[in-house]
Amino acid sequence: MRNISFYTMLSESKYLMKILTVCLLNLIPFMMSAQDVVSDLQKIKMTHAGFSAVSYETEYRSYLNKLTEKPVDVTYGSLIQQGDNKYQKIADIEIISNKNYTFTVDHTERHMYYSPSYLNMKAESAQVDVTKIMDYCSIEKQETVDATHKAYILVPKLASDDFERVRLVYDTKTFMINELQLNYAKSMEYVVKGTPVKGKPIMVVVYKNYKINQTINEQVFTYHKFVKKEKDKLVIKDTYKNYTINGGHVLAIKNN
Repeated sequence: MRNISFYTMLSESKYLMKILTVCLLNLIPFMMSAQDVVSDLQKIKMTHAGFSAVSYETEYRSYLNKLTEKPVDVTYGSLIQQGDNKYQKIADIEIISNKNYTFTVDHTERHMYYSPSYLNMKAESAQVDVTKIMDYCSIEKQETVDATHKAYILVPKLASDDFERVRLVYDTKTFMINELQLNYAKSMEYVVKGTPVKGKPIMVVVYKNYKINQTINEQVFTYHKFVKKEKDKLVIKDTYKNYTINGGHVLAIKNN
């Protein structure tokens, strides 16, 4: 059985990435072929691709079977990205990724994990590009949310073990994505507040407080806050002396 909070924390770094890489290559064969739909999706893609730097906050609301007024779990996070450098925080987990390595810190388990870039799968370490959710999806329906927001309901063109439906909400003036609703395809068993429950998860990811093309302190994209490099070893700093790194307190490395 899974804890619903753990599932929430993994959503953007793993599960979201699957659908985003499997759902703009095929903008023409939509179930809805109206020109304004194609135009809007292109504008969303161009807007998000045009940032030299971006940061935003995220809120992950977890539901089972249906949307209700009160989610079963809420987790908060943030992301900062500049080129190939990315810093992401999801609940008590911090993830730093760049061309050389991915560095993960789990503050609940007090564990750090270092992985050189050549060991990282591209799909796991790449930025979550929400626009790619349209790559292999068809549009089932378009909705008007309010005066400045629209939504598209997208369905994978091929059966997926992960998602059966995705709802994308965007600002019609800025073409920034505000929300993703991910309806998972299969029932799963979870522990919610100590009680085992079974159902189909629904994840609502809210994106807010966008900051575009700002100046970013590049130290945020390094492991220097947590470990120091001594010759060919990474040594945990005293502030985190109760943590381990890759199973120990010192890690031998090369080149990074």
